Amino acid sequence: SYGANESLTCFAPWDHRWHKGLWWSWKYINDVLFWEDHAGDGGEVGESRVVAHEQREAADGCIVVTERLEMRSVQRGTLLLSEDCELRLHPSVPGITGGWALDWRLSSIAETDCLLRATPYPEIAWGGYAGLNFRPTRAMGWGETIVNSAGQTGSAACHGQAARWAAYAGNIDGNEHDSAEAPAQASVAILDHPGNLRHPTDFYAWSVGEDNRGFGFLAASPLMHAPLRLAKGTLLPLRYRVILLDGQPDPAALAQAWAEFAAS
Repeated sequence: SYGANESLTCFAPWDHRWHKGLWWSWKYINDVLFWEDHAGDGGEVGESRVVAHEQREAADGCIVVTERLEMRSVQRGTLLLSEDCELRLHPSVPGITGGWALDWRLSSIAETDCLLRATPYPEIAWGGYAGLNFRPTRAMGWGETIVNSAGQTGSAACHGQAARWAAYAGNIDGNEHDSAEAPAQASVAILDHPGNLRHPTDFYAWSVGEDNRGFGFLAASPLMHAPLRLAKGTLLPLRYRVILLDGQPDPAALAQAWAEFAAS
């Protein structure tokens, strides 16, 4: 499996060093910035502190990582949001040859009245990002394909659109496959659980562009079109599944995979 053996993520790239491959992040919590790692707009910067971490192998063979995180203001130390996160790695996906999956289960607790928001979109063309994010390698930008569950294709069609799932595919390096005419490819799909707030979620879909000088990006972004207020003590549960697979995404197979995830 190409997806199992080669890196598909770009970690801390020179153009956006706060992009961490495959990661979860809010943008602003009460105007405290949790996305960039600097005070670009002169405001407060937040940090996510890991206060507990555990890793184990489950009875079904899955690897499970659990963490407790605290979202705080760096300047004031104020606790804004607590988060219990469980990552569950599935070594296979029914109906998808060579695929494997990572389940992302979040339980966020507002430690004070919270306003969660993104840079406003469409008022700002590049705004709207906050959620579960995938920054593909630069190689994947060559041969880039972006599709979603609604049958839309390409970043222009998928960007800002609500969908059960969306996938990003492209070329991959490093697997001893030497063919410019038919390079090896892999895909990453993000599935939104129907129990999530604002399901089907909006997706942020960014393209490298026709000259391949930009960067690819795909994110499940529940705050893309509207902020979210959480009263103190409110619990916000969210579930996602990320599937890695060889080649181009098969919409029928991903629809089946989403149905199985939805029923779980």
